[in-house]
Amino acid sequence: MNWFYSDNGQQKGPISDMELTTLVRGGTLPTSALVWREGLPDWQPLSQVRPDLTQVSPATPTIGGVPVYDKGLLLQQMREGVVTEATHPGAMEYVGFWWRFLARFIDYIVVSVGSCLLFLPIAFGLGMASASGGDTAGAAGIQIIGQLVMNFLQLVIWAGYYTWMTGKYSATLGKLALGFKVVNADGTKPSYLRSLGRFAADYLLSGLILGIVVFVLLMLVMALGFGGFRSLMESNEEAFAGGIAFGVIASLFVGFLLGSFPWWMAAFDPEKRALHDRICATRVVRK
Repeated sequence: MNWFYSDNGQQKGPISDMELTTLVRGGTLPTSALVWREGLPDWQPLSQVRPDLTQVSPATPTIGGVPVYDKGLLLQQMREGVVTEATHPGAMEYVGFWWRFLARFIDYIVVSVGSCLLFLPIAFGLGMASASGGDTAGAAGIQIIGQLVMNFLQLVIWAGYYTWMTGKYSATLGKLALGFKVVNADGTKPSYLRSLGRFAADYLLSGLILGIVVFVLLMLVMALGFGGFRSLMESNEEAFAGGIAFGVIASLFVGFLLGSFPWWMAAFDPEKRALHDRICATRVVRK
């Protein structure tokens, strides 16, 4: 949700809910200031449209939205695992792209090794079944079915790993090893459902975007190669083959760089958010 606010007679914005909260809690924006967002009929005082921001003085830090002086409620939410992160201004230190890439690489190694240990007996059994199957068509069918089953299991393993680790510990093993964690916009631990949605937005949606971009560029290069350089193909097949190979490699490289923008956009975001962080309203921060 985007907000606009009036500062000394000048309209400023748009800013997010988190940024609005930071301005108020930091004492930069008074609760008497006029604000507007889509859905409001007119500009109104902040204290009327966001009364929750007037309940705590700007100088009072909060944890998970609970004032630190309300110790009873604070301790209760800490026991329940709801409160995990101080949300007063400057409390969150966002993790940059390359550190997140390193954490993802560690997760990849961990899950890949675990998957191999699980799939080796399955692959051995499929090989034995194919060898004893007799006819070629039957053996090929067994291999295809087996591969589909392993691909599905691989997806389940990745989804279960990321959902359980993030919902339980606010971090995967890679993030835990580097001292990072995933939090909601207010600093609280994400739920299991949000963790599953974050995985889907990360690996399925972002992966689909990457695949589409790479495929389109690859098909474009192939179409231009076979359509525009037909005479070269007929006169010098080796040069044509070399040109096609270079075009394919170049398109894969460029397609990977462009198609991976859902992840590297975190390098340019003020809060270091990737696409799946924006979709699920999460942040990756240092503990």
